[in-house]
Amino acid sequence: MRANLANWLRRLETRQIADSEPRLIVRFAHVERLPRSYVGERHLVQIDRPGSERPTYEERPGPGPDIEIDPNTILVFFVPSPRESQAAA
Repeated sequence: MRANLANWLRRLETRQIADSEPRLIVRFAHVERLPRSYVGERHLVQIDRPGSERPTYEERPGPGPDIEIDPNTILVFFVPSPRESQAAA
């Protein structure tokens, strides 16, 4: 009985440690790019309200501030295909 109780306590402690660790978050975002003809430094700016489910970013010319996100977050950008951009033009 003591062995069962000790095993149960060990599993419970392990589960509590795992639950207290920060979780990795993956967020997806769309990017509106500058024209392909633009040459020079670029930066990204969020153009919709922060906290939206799938934010939109816009490339702007020149240097700019870094994107501020939680260190446990991976931000994945969706960029339109160059072929789609040429077809729309």
